[in-house]
Amino acid sequence: MIEVQKFEMEGEIQPSTIDDATRTVDVVWYTGAKVARFNWMDGDYLLQLGMEEDQVDLTILNNGAPVCDSHSTYSVLAQLGVVRKAWVENGLGKATIQFSMRESLNDLWRDIKDKIVSKFSVRAELAEKRDITKAGEVLTYLATKWTATEISCVSLAADMATTTLTREDTQQPGQEAKLKGPMTPMEPIPGQVTAP
Repeated sequence: MIEVQKFEMEGEIQPSTIDDATRTVDVVWYTGAKVARFNWMDGDYLLQLGMEEDQVDLTILNNGAPVCDSHSTYSVLAQLGVVRKAWVENGLGKATIQFSMRESLNDLWRDIKDKIVSKFSVRAELAEKRDITKAGEVLTYLATKWTATEISCVSLAADMATTTLTREDTQQPGQEAKLKGPMTPMEPIPGQVTAP
């Protein structure tokens, strides 16, 4: 029996591809960062999501997955928008997301444009993982079979290297990615644990 676990990999947004007319923005939602995790069986460990075609399933994201408030899926009012398109390019998880035009989200949209709300996170359901721990290092797993199920606005980020894309950075498949800002995966802070 395959155990499915849910993990939230988080990231930062610097909104430079915002389209006010459609309330869309292109984002990098995962960069390959190893993120600190904890469970009762393993204790503290690091998790990295595999981004090869046979490792990640983007079917749900590409079929209108929700953009939520802090991974809340208990009410349709927590749905802020929708994922219009998701893809992997040069090992980076990218998406075009669209926010609802409803009046109750006007303040949030303004905060995104002003870079006040600037973090996004993807929820991953893990079906398989492999131990990739190197000698003398912290226990580290690579998710080798997982599904991305939604993207959320969040207050705190674990994968600090994710970002939005500028218009110049939104390219056709096969072009080299030109991301702005630091793209070094975040190193875990000693003693810091992020609960699943």
